[in-house]
Amino acid sequence: MTPSRPPQRLHEPSNGPASATPEGLMVRLRRETRADHDRIEALPFSRAVARGELPADAFATYLDSLLALRTPLEAAAAMCDHPGVQRVWGTMAAHAGVLIADLRTLRRGGVVSKLPPRIPLALRSDIEATAHSGEAGLVGLLYVAAGSWHGVRLVERAVRRMGEVRVDELRSFAVAGPAYADSWRAFAQAVDGALPPSDHGLAVAAARRAFGHMTRALAAATPDPRPKLTQLRGTDAITGRFEREEFDEPTAPETPAPSRP
Repeated sequence: MTPSRPPQRLHEPSNGPASATPEGLMVRLRRETRADHDRIEALPFSRAVARGELPADAFATYLDSLLALRTPLEAAAAMCDHPGVQRVWGTMAAHAGVLIADLRTLRRGGVVSKLPPRIPLALRSDIEATAHSGEAGLVGLLYVAAGSWHGVRLVERAVRRMGEVRVDELRSFAVAGPAYADSWRAFAQAVDGALPPSDHGLAVAAARRAFGHMTRALAAATPDPRPKLTQLRGTDAITGRFEREEFDEPTAPETPAPSRP
């Protein structure tokens, strides 16, 4: 009997092994961002995608979150002359212009009453600073950008099912087709050879920062009504600033009724 395939995740391709090098950077990136993947999969946004019930406004915010990551990243990658970064970037394509065009299409067609609220300037500036922090930061961000683009296909199915958006008019769905998925293996091989092992930790830290920004943006797209608590989670490896992390307020366990004698 053929074993069943695991469900595809929103921010991770499912078409084969992560890397041909068992101990390469791709393996470490996947391992050390696993919790970040899981946080995104647990968001109300991701659950709405899985149900095929993504409203147009949430979809517009999703596109804007991709744009916030792609705009500074694509500019920095194009200007970087580091050979490893250029090999990684050479397996990808620039998509910021496609995202802008689709956001305008949604606005002109009256699908959304207004463009989504802009990702906070502080977060956009932080992504830009990470992109220009060096080749390790760039590779970490490219990993998140490449993986998140694979999730566009899952989002397309949810948007198409809702019927609020004329999907065939959007360019981002067209460029995220099967041909793009086939490029993942070449991307993984390029990442594995991009940096010396001494820089792998910085790449992981940059990827985790990008996941944090995506998580906050997608959480705003489809808010969770449960209250949140905040705690400091330590000093960021790139900026040296303390990072705050939100988490669901735990539900108090039920106290069992005393047994009757």
